[in-house]
Amino acid sequence: MATGTTLEVHGLTPIATVLETSARLVVHPSYVEHELTRKLTTFIQGYYAAQGRKMIFLNVPADKLNDVLAALPAMEAPSVTPLAKGNTYEVFSVVPEDLLPDLVLKLRAAGAKDIVITSIEKLIT
Repeated sequence: MATGTTLEVHGLTPIATVLETSARLVVHPSYVEHELTRKLTTFIQGYYAAQGRKMIFLNVPADKLNDVLAALPAMEAPSVTPLAKGNTYEVFSVVPEDLLPDLVLKLRAAGAKDIVITSIEKLIT
């Protein structure tokens, strides 16, 4: 059972776990460096790297940019792009999901606005 949605839709509830499994990629040793193996491994690792992380986008007035950047975690550094409206920037970063409740309040207090948080499907590092 992945999420239990199908059971719920039909008014059912699980009564016991029969088997717990996880995905494995198994290849012959001669295929470890094969292009297809590298592709699959990259995307599987990308899926797991994205777990527990979110992408956050925010608009920041120019005079508040340094304060917001000081409060914003990032993998390397937040991305900063000037908006067409000359005195405002779009800032975005990948952040740990568990930090978001406190982080959003901290960013708003530092001057961020129009905050958008999205899921990350894969994170290829």
